[in-house]
Amino acid sequence: MAGSKAAEVIRSWKTKLIDALIADPDCILQYTDMHSIITWREYQRIKAISDPSLQIRDLLDCVIGKEQSFCLRFLEVLKQEDVQSTYPKLSFVKEVKLEEQKNKDKVNPENKCRLEQDKSTEEDSLTDKVNPENKRRLEQDKSTEEDSLTDMMNPEKKPRLDQVDVTQIVAVRGAELVTEKQLVTLAGNIGREWRDVGRLLLDIPSYRLDQLEEEYRREHKEKVFRMFLSWRRREREKATRGRLHQLLLRHDSPVHLESFDFLLEPQ
Repeated sequence: MAGSKAAEVIRSWKTKLIDALIADPDCILQYTDMHSIITWREYQRIKAISDPSLQIRDLLDCVIGKEQSFCLRFLEVLKQEDVQSTYPKLSFVKEVKLEEQKNKDKVNPENKCRLEQDKSTEEDSLTDKVNPENKRRLEQDKSTEEDSLTDMMNPEKKPRLDQVDVTQIVAVRGAELVTEKQLVTLAGNIGREWRDVGRLLLDIPSYRLDQLEEEYRREHKEKVFRMFLSWRRREREKATRGRLHQLLLRHDSPVHLESFDFLLEPQ
């Protein structure tokens, strides 16, 4: 509803948001479309506006007129690290705390249950720490893990990818978030099969692939890079090197191992 707390926050910041987002209207429009904040018809209508300030104004009005959940989602998008880096003037958005959402969390039974579980886990952890037997076991496990990591990162002992269980490598290196540099390299290794990669492996909607095809018709590598970037932005903290490697390794993957096995190589 237009009278929601989140909508009022966006409305009160309207002038500041226009000033911040006018630097790159197309980028924020892509984000709102990618996070399903606006519909495809709304996206097309706003994109057709030639004046950047009017584009942002109409986008904000469109979001303000939606329900609370869409307004909250828009505010969360504005707080994302990559959005903040694109629009430095948005730093003020990170400090917003909606009282309505805080109160909801306080009375939410699910949150209360989660807090009790966390407390129980913390108490168990403290019990383990004062237990001499558990302490010795933890130290032994830590020592074994450190030795394993040392062996795997040692150039002389580093196993070839085809000689070791991929899950071992994922556990060591795959937990790191995939970088834009790695996505650029990966994009250069993907050919005509890029649409199948997007649909089958990354779960990118067909309309998004059509957008990329239209916008980067003569720039294949950039088009594929933007597809992987859409996946990374959607997955956030789940967009790790290991997870992307596993997706591309699926039995129905049209991509050869040589095209992406560098994702698990040391940086």
